[in-house]
Amino acid sequence: SQHQAAWESGEQFESQYLVVTSTDGGATFSNPVHVADQEDGTLDFPANDDARPTLSGMAMRVPSGGNIAADPRPGTNTLYVTWTDNSQGTHDVASPVTRARVFVSTSLDGGATWNTPAQITPLPGADSDQWFPWADVAPDGTLGVIYNQRTGPDTYAADLAEMSSGTTTVTRLSTADSNANQSLYFQEGTADCATCAVFHGDYLGLDYDVNGVANGVW
Repeated sequence: SQHQAAWESGEQFESQYLVVTSTDGGATFSNPVHVADQEDGTLDFPANDDARPTLSGMAMRVPSGGNIAADPRPGTNTLYVTWTDNSQGTHDVASPVTRARVFVSTSLDGGATWNTPAQITPLPGADSDQWFPWADVAPDGTLGVIYNQRTGPDTYAADLAEMSSGTTTVTRLSTADSNANQSLYFQEGTADCATCAVFHGDYLGLDYDVNGVANGVW
């Protein structure tokens, strides 16, 4: 969030992703390589009562970070970085409207260069949001990304997108939707929404085992 060169007029704290790599077990690292700039600044997401970024019609804090994942197959040198931002929504305005999407950028040369960020799935709807991505790569090279998917004005669920050979398969992991405005903890406590969640945890998780079975947490 210190990349002031990418901040737009009247904006602050838009982030960038940088990657450094080591080929000697961490003794030395390369210079940072730029992956992508994000639309996640002070005029890119609505703010909740704690002045934290949130989603339209909700109040819970929604960070834009994700993670980096490496293809485990020998000789592939393929890396993936995932994140979410509001570049598909109404941003850089006083009253942003979210269409938050999960993006992935790929490097085929061990992090030396990165391709143009791609959305992990087709747009599910104009009022839909995706956030909290976490990526891992299966032993056969399948890229998996777990993320939260908005399912209604107040509700969301956890999905898993798996990408292999140009095909994407999405699996709903949640057995029931979560209601962001009916929280037992971290409540907004205001007259307009006493039980709205202002915090719903940080990060999801995904790990493939040696048999290629996806293990997700949310």
